[in-house]
Amino acid sequence: MTDTSDLLKLSTINELKEVLDDDIFEIYSEFRSDNQNIITQFNTAAASGNEEAVLQLAHTLKGTAGNIGLHKICNIADQLEKGIRNNSSPDISSLINQLESSYNQTLEKLIEIGLLVE
Repeated sequence: MTDTSDLLKLSTINELKEVLDDDIFEIYSEFRSDNQNIITQFNTAAASGNEEAVLQLAHTLKGTAGNIGLHKICNIADQLEKGIRNNSSPDISSLINQLESSYNQTLEKLIEIGLLVE
């Protein structure tokens, strides 16, 4: 299992806990619900060569994940977004695979630490 600090920015999560108290659980539940098909959306956009759609998905995911302390998801989405914006020909497929793995590991970690119910 991946280390918590690799996946999550605990300082952000702790700040959210202070502000939101029990409402914090809803934040992570909504994230999972809102993004349950995100990898499929990335793969569909990439397979059709629609880099603009990949860019928009990455940008949105980066912002959402970053705001709620999902560090690794945010970083991979950022790499994807910057690679496309800078025309540096990122390996989109590889980054999407990394994103999928990190997404699943992050949800597992959120369940493990009690911020998300299975």
